Amino acid sequence: MQLQAGRPGCGTDPGNTDACGGFANQGAYAIMQVIRICGGNALRLNSKEEDTCMQKYLNSVFAGFLIGIGNLAIISTDRYVGAFLFSVALLSIIELRLPLYTGRIGKILTNRNPVELLLMLCLNALGAMIPTGLFLLMDPANLEKLQTVCSAKYSRSYLTLFAAGILCNVLIHTAVSAKRELITVLCIMCFILCGFEHSIADAGYLPVGGSILKWLVIAAGNTVGGIGTELLVRKDPF
Repeated sequence: MQLQAGRPGCGTDPGNTDACGGFANQGAYAIMQVIRICGGNALRLNSKEEDTCMQKYLNSVFAGFLIGIGNLAIISTDRYVGAFLFSVALLSIIELRLPLYTGRIGKILTNRNPVELLLMLCLNALGAMIPTGLFLLMDPANLEKLQTVCSAKYSRSYLTLFAAGILCNVLIHTAVSAKRELITVLCIMCFILCGFEHSIADAGYLPVGGSILKWLVIAAGNTVGGIGTELLVRKDPF
């Protein structure tokens, strides 16, 4: 299946679910393919190791699921209230120690396996799509809300999305590193209200017409932002 960029105007026809690809779109398909390839090594592990691996996979999916719920809070409420409520997702992820790509990519320079991080990214993205589907099952009219946000996000240029991805993960990595509830809430509100882009949150819009290519650009920006912040954040040497 050939990957395509997002189609402009996917939010203009709420009833045209085929045009936006549903959950069988190219983005979801590509992510599932990466999960299948990267996760194949688990099949060659012994049963105990395989159980541990499977738990990590499920934890990664659940981390994305929580981010996906945060998306729905933004769509369903006032902009400022939604930005505040979104922080519930990251606070829960930190408290439960769930693997979230944007919070862990900075560690790639020390003790993180790149393949493991790629798999984490894809599983997080898959998890973020689930609340989108459930939101549509609640009320098919929610498709219009999702497509409106999708169009606004994915109509931005590649360079804009890359820069927004960097800025977002500077804040996310700072929030995760600080491990203070107030800092986490303020960092989350800041990135949402400033229009920065979070790859896992944005994956929630892939099933309703998001561009897989632009999503990868956002993920690349998050990667640069996370690694850059990790390099700059050091213990006070004085």
